[in-house]
Amino acid sequence: TNNRLGPLLQQFATVSYAESPNLAWWLAYSDLRVPEVAEGFERTKTIILEAHEQTHNELDNAEFVVVIIPFREQVLYTDAEFQPVLDASNEALFDFCQQHGILVIDTTAAVKEQIQGEAEPIFFRDSHLNERGNEVVAEILAQELNEMLPQQ
Repeated sequence: TNNRLGPLLQQFATVSYAESPNLAWWLAYSDLRVPEVAEGFERTKTIILEAHEQTHNELDNAEFVVVIIPFREQVLYTDAEFQPVLDASNEALFDFCQQHGILVIDTTAAVKEQIQGEAEPIFFRDSHLNERGNEVVAEILAQELNEMLPQQ
């Protein structure tokens, strides 16, 4: 067993595998303390900075916006003790963007709030949004972008 993942997998033991077969993976690979995840996050930040710079250098009247969309397990286990592990990479990305003056929209809280009490799922069995999930995120983005960007 990988010692780095031991505590995370112990947290997973309280959740039925049938509920979410992907939860162990998300707990392990959204944890920025795992070296491979930290390395991937550094690469992501570099690419975001390059894309932001390219947008501003090459396109007039364009804004580069990073959109953070939650994955299935973040929405399913909102009250779980391991929720902070699931949310940490999104929060770190949000903070990074703000520190670098990059427009960022984190839809996580709004998605959780909007679907609370809904019977219809917004994800396929994996972490991909289904049609309803895309509608929810599109509504949130339309509202956020209207508030953020100057009207023309």
